[in-house]
Amino acid sequence: MGYAEMGDDFYKYLSTWRNIKALKHDLPTAASDITDINFSYICKLEQLEHIRLVDLKLTRESFKKFGNFKKLKTLSLGKCNISDKNLADISNMENIQSNLQYLHFAGCSRITVKGLRKLQKLKELKELRVEYCKRVSTNDLDALKKTLPGVEIKIVNPYTKEELESFQGGWG
Repeated sequence: MGYAEMGDDFYKYLSTWRNIKALKHDLPTAASDITDINFSYICKLEQLEHIRLVDLKLTRESFKKFGNFKKLKTLSLGKCNISDKNLADISNMENIQSNLQYLHFAGCSRITVKGLRKLQKLKELKELRVEYCKRVSTNDLDALKKTLPGVEIKIVNPYTKEELESFQGGWG
């Protein structure tokens, strides 16, 4: 199936595979964006333990549906519109609090260290990776380690906080 053909019908069909344990969706085209409609079908896959999604274009209400995943251990989100409010919502979900062990963000320009601190409610979290998220710098590592003791934290960012602050213009 070509990338352009992966629309709502594909996700609707995918939602019938109820025993899927892992889902990796990181296609490199605009046709691969995961919208609220597509995500509603993905949320029917309650047995998912490992999710890797790239190019999420979800509303806050859709982000709240991550609580549907009763066994989720690994969540990897890339180039998505997740915000600090979404992080707070996700960290308040009982299923996520008691199961999520590995959390990875890459290229998510709206999250900040303030939002990442809210992840302290994730009781089982073992590893947090933040890569190329414009508002989180390597200087934030110590603050996060204090907030999330016992969690292995890795921040990959080509800029320090000072360099980020020196740029002109907004960060979208």
